[in-house]
Amino acid sequence: MRVTVRRPPLLTVLVALGIVIADQASKAVVLAFADRLPYTVAGGLRIELVRNTGVSFSLFTGSGFVIAGVAAVVVALLVLFLVLPRVYSMPLAILLGGSLGNLIDRLHADGSVVDFIAVYWWPRWNIADAAIVVGACLMVLTVVRRAPHAPRPDDGGGPQLPDG
Repeated sequence: MRVTVRRPPLLTVLVALGIVIADQASKAVVLAFADRLPYTVAGGLRIELVRNTGVSFSLFTGSGFVIAGVAAVVVALLVLFLVLPRVYSMPLAILLGGSLGNLIDRLHADGSVVDFIAVYWWPRWNIADAAIVVGACLMVLTVVRRAPHAPRPDDGGGPQLPDG
C-alpha cells in the first residue's frame, strides 16, 4: 500500500502564521502597556491583563508546564493532519495558529498564557483562544457537512408502516 503525503497549501501555512503573529503582537502590546491597564474600550469591553496557568475558564490552574506538554503534542498532531484533504485545511490552520500562539506563551518562564480581552463577566481570553474556538467550530461544521446523510422517511428510504 502506498501512502501519498500532500503538502499543505501555502494559504494554510500563511493563515496559521498570521494568527501566531497577531496573537503574539497583541500580547506584546498589552504587556508593554500593562501599567495603564485595565483600559475600557467601550461598554463592557476592556483590556485587562491576566496570566492564566490553566486552560479555558482557568481549569487546571497551576499546571502550565503539563499543559504545555499536551499542547506540544496537539500542535504536532495538527501539523500531521495538514495532509488531510484540503477541505480540512482552513479549520486546521486556524486551530494550529491558536495552539501555537498559546504554546509560545507557555514555554516562557512560568508556563502561563497572557489573557487580556475582557467582555463583561466572561473569563479573559486572547486572540489564540478565539482562533482555537473558531477553528474547532469550523472543523465540526466541515465534518458534519461531509458526513453521509441518513435517508429520510419521506424519501422512500425510511421504515415502512404496515397497511391497514
